[in-house]
Amino acid sequence: MNDNKTYRKSLFILATIAVGLNLLMFIPFGKNFGSTEVLVKFILLPIVVAALNIIITLKKFSEYRPTSRFQSFSSYLPICSYLVASFIYIIFMVNRAEPTIAFSYSNYIFLMIGFATLAVGIICLSYIMDKVNLSLSKNQVNVIDILMYVAFVLDIILMRVFVLDAYINITLNNSSALNIIFGIVIGAAVLYLLFSRLFRFYRTNEEFVVRDKNELIEKWCSKRDEAYSNAELVILYSLHNYAKERFNVEEKKVNVQEGYINVNSEELSKLKEKYKELKTSKSLADAKHQKMKAEYIALQNKVKLDVAKTELEGLEKQFEILNASITEENARLEDDIKQYEEEKKLFDEKLEQLEKEKAALLAELNFESIEQAREKERQEAEAKVASATVARPKIEKIFKPSYEEMVSYAQSLEGENLSVVVNPAGNQHKFLVGKKPYLVMQKTSSDYRVTFCVNEEDILGYLRNYPGEISVAKSPKGGNFLKISNTGELDEELLKKLISEALPAELNAEKNALLAKEAEKQAKLEAKEQEKRNRELLREAERIVAKAKREEEKAALKAKKEAEKQAAKLAAQKMKEESDNNSEENVA
Repeated sequence: MNDNKTYRKSLFILATIAVGLNLLMFIPFGKNFGSTEVLVKFILLPIVVAALNIIITLKKFSEYRPTSRFQSFSSYLPICSYLVASFIYIIFMVNRAEPTIAFSYSNYIFLMIGFATLAVGIICLSYIMDKVNLSLSKNQVNVIDILMYVAFVLDIILMRVFVLDAYINITLNNSSALNIIFGIVIGAAVLYLLFSRLFRFYRTNEEFVVRDKNELIEKWCSKRDEAYSNAELVILYSLHNYAKERFNVEEKKVNVQEGYINVNSEELSKLKEKYKELKTSKSLADAKHQKMKAEYIALQNKVKLDVAKTELEGLEKQFEILNASITEENARLEDDIKQYEEEKKLFDEKLEQLEKEKAALLAELNFESIEQAREKERQEAEAKVASATVARPKIEKIFKPSYEEMVSYAQSLEGENLSVVVNPAGNQHKFLVGKKPYLVMQKTSSDYRVTFCVNEEDILGYLRNYPGEISVAKSPKGGNFLKISNTGELDEELLKKLISEALPAELNAEKNALLAKEAEKQAKLEAKEQEKRNRELLREAERIVAKAKREEEKAALKAKKEAEKQAAKLAAQKMKEESDNNSEENVA
């Protein structure tokens, strides 16, 4: 089990080796970031670290205990420490080169912030993984471990493709010893932080334990009472010593004899009175406690009663709303019944009048034919009355122009890649160009609505010229759509105009969107080209400045040599003149 020292020692040694190998990440291989450094640090080293981490993971699951903090932390330390070390090294490596030699300045800032955030995030993740694993099953921990390895591989690949390839064989200008030492110190400090946590878990063998809340409270209460008792004794002894020193009180010796003790009666009476007072205060405290307990129970019952009253009030309100809706529905049904009775009365009157007319017409025929016809008419009338009682005929509202005429007009319009989608009820027609709607027509019992596409510059004109009739449509999404409803009679020419302009408006909007997209793409390309030209101009300017600086240094050096030569010549001439003067003076 995990108490085996050999098992824990093997995990500690493997994790320590992995952390030690990650220190190689901060050692530069030269002034250039070459392919050899990429091979060692970003191919061979992660393979070795991943192999060590896999061995630790297999050992972890061979004797798995989710409560062991050392076991959980050591299983994630190798790959986490490598990722943190690689991120820190890349930050220092990019800063050793020119920040904008491979990326733009904004991308460089984003790169630095991203790597720093990832490094801090991985450190925080490694610190909480032992707590996360505690609440997961063994299979769930297996899944998390597999995801960690996948993320590790993807990170290495993405870092190689998007960052490292751009800096291969690039000269690192800022190669001062201070910069290199500072990077090594920062990286070593971070790895030491992770290693110190590993060593603490290994040395202390910390585990998560489950403790009963009541047990902890009782333990705390006992310690508190003990502390209060000790404090009380200290205070009493201090007061006693103070009184003895302040008031010159002498301690009385108690004479202990065989079989009895001599006690002062006055002190004994005082002690008895104090005992009675303590007993009285205890009874008062118990009574107060019982009273407070009863008040608490009463308050608890009052809260429950208030909650029940609130719930009852809510139910009563719901019942009132339900009764109101039922009453409203009953009133509507009564109105329908009255209307049906009136219609039935009119139908009966018409039927009676028709019977009279039929009787007058059949009176001219023979008696037998009249009886047969009357029986047949009676049966037909009963059938009609029965059908009328079963279902009242629905009166459909008539619109001008009709919905069918407008649908037919919309279908008559010509265009490429046009289609119509009709719902199963046949009261909605959606007209499409390609897969995008440009016209939607829907019929209801009270009106029919036309949702149409318009040009963006015409929206305000329609809303101003037709207030209350044309409004902004909430659907379809992604276009300039207005809506008009025909509840009675609308101008047919206006409807046809709106329907005929919908398709060109949609095509124009799609064309404008494509043009805007192309313009945006062209602007991005131009910006990229301009950035490239700016980088080239910057490099050319740096070369020109460097050349001018070298020429200036050569000219300054030449001028210095010429000045020194001239000064030496003048000095020699002066010395010659002085020697000539001295020789003339000697001759004189």
